[in-house]
Amino acid sequence: MVSKQNSVLVTGATGLIGRQLCAKLLRQGVSVHFLSRSKTEIEGCKGFLWDVSAQKMDAKALEGVTSIIHLAGAGVGDHRWTKRYKETIYNSRIESTKLLVNTLKSLDHKVSSFISAGAVGYYDDCGDNWISEDAVMAEEFIARLCRDWEAEGQKVEEMGIRYAALRIGLVLSRKAGFLPKTTMTLPLRMLCYFGNGAHYYAWIHEKDVVDLFLHAINEPAVQGIYNAVAPNPVPQKTMLRELRNVLGKSLLILPVPTFALRIVLGEMARVVVFSQRVSAQKILDTGFAFSFDKVNEAFQDLYTEK
Repeated sequence: MVSKQNSVLVTGATGLIGRQLCAKLLRQGVSVHFLSRSKTEIEGCKGFLWDVSAQKMDAKALEGVTSIIHLAGAGVGDHRWTKRYKETIYNSRIESTKLLVNTLKSLDHKVSSFISAGAVGYYDDCGDNWISEDAVMAEEFIARLCRDWEAEGQKVEEMGIRYAALRIGLVLSRKAGFLPKTTMTLPLRMLCYFGNGAHYYAWIHEKDVVDLFLHAINEPAVQGIYNAVAPNPVPQKTMLRELRNVLGKSLLILPVPTFALRIVLGEMARVVVFSQRVSAQKILDTGFAFSFDKVNEAFQDLYTEK
């Protein structure tokens, strides 16, 4: 349990999940430190500089810190997967993790838990079969990234630090990611699915992602690899129907052929049609309760005017 006398260090604090996480920690009275490549202000938090490429960071960032939440990493879906951008995606995660681990090794510190983001991109296309944390790894770039990311983070266990990785699914948010891109076609009165739309998407509401990280730092039983997905994954076509129902609009739901995906997305086109019916049972067994376990409830929360 993180007490008000201790601090949490967050990387990726300016991202979609990081900002919400920092704000919630502050509301709970917890002191928050964060790492940034340049001088950045986050209200109520203490910022410190790091340079991942040079493998340097301000060691003062760890003063009084008992937990690290590691979210930093270049956006996987932000650009086409060129050779250069894949290197950026990879290094932003592996090298940043390596810097944190090596800094911890070099200092006296109070850190007792290290919670890292991960991704369900680790898993292969499994059709309608349920996927647990010990399922087979895919052979794609994103899967190798996830494997190496987790392996680097697990090195903190050699120092007696509790390690957990949350393999995050498709985050539902109106601010970034899947939904803004999906709803770009609304002016054309349509929503588009990929291929036949039968592939399962392991989704999670942004608020539940935040709460999962808080659960992970406060619950000592959370150790190892966990799927960070809602308990009820759905096929993409079903997801779009639920979205249409919540939006209350007359919209066509139309396919984007696989060959067109390959032209637009390149290598990434393969993984966006992977069927990943990912199980949340392991994290549920630690006592976590999802606020949104059905996709229609998630959409209603996101699209209802507050």
